[in-house]
Amino acid sequence: MGTILPTMGADTMSGCPRGCYIRRLTAGGLEPVLYAAESLSDAVQYEPRDGVYTVSSTDCQRRVLRLTAHFDRLEESAAGAGIPLRLERERIRAALRHMMDEAGFEAARFRITAPREEPQVLILSMEDFTPPSAELRAGGVSVVTRLDGARRAAYIKGTDWMHERQVIEAAQADGVYEVILQDGEGRLLEGLGSNFYAIAAGQLWTALVGVLRGIAQGIVLEVAPAQLPTRREGLPVARRAEMTEAFLTSSSRGIIPIIAIDGEPVGTGRPGAQTLALQAAYDERAAELKEAL
Repeated sequence: MGTILPTMGADTMSGCPRGCYIRRLTAGGLEPVLYAAESLSDAVQYEPRDGVYTVSSTDCQRRVLRLTAHFDRLEESAAGAGIPLRLERERIRAALRHMMDEAGFEAARFRITAPREEPQVLILSMEDFTPPSAELRAGGVSVVTRLDGARRAAYIKGTDWMHERQVIEAAQADGVYEVILQDGEGRLLEGLGSNFYAIAAGQLWTALVGVLRGIAQGIVLEVAPAQLPTRREGLPVARRAEMTEAFLTSSSRGIIPIIAIDGEPVGTGRPGAQTLALQAAYDERAAELKEAL
């Protein structure tokens, strides 16, 4: 295994001084990139449109929620896209730890990208991470829907989607936390970077087909049956009036309640009791599934 130490120290070309710390993990170790970015989102413009990626975050103890599952899904996405990829997992963990040390991040959100053209050279991008605030988790967010927004080959976490979603996000009004994609059959599928859930008719609805199955989504489906029945499909928009609660998940955010969709309140317009109970159950289980970086 090659050295993990970077061939050059942090400088203006590494991205670190502008908020995002970026390296290429090559056979010879970590190397600087020839661009700088303010954030993971800003760095997307420099990344390839043909490749696969995964995004996660650490806590202050440098633990990552189901990191092994992130590695598995990255390899599965690569296989689905026809990209030969076998990750040196311990080497990647060591590289990410070294990057946190050098950047001085107490907790970090990071992206691992494998380009099709050169999948053996990974792009590792990292920024300082602050979890969602208690106010956001307790108060909820507003989202909008996008008609006929189902993604092509959604089961693959492809870099083309990183670029497409930025265009969609840029077109949204201020105050919109997420965009929920709707398929041609009128089912609510997933967010641009999250999985979507609706509670309607006493059941929890979340799509498993036509979406990227989320790391956090798997935990929700594990803990939810103790509280209410689950339907592993997207809620039809025709049944939207039956929706009493809604929320979204991602591995970096956990459960975030949704209080309004397209300007209309969900249920009472406040996070519901079932969502908050699921949030507590999710948090407890997620704490058990964190792995050391």
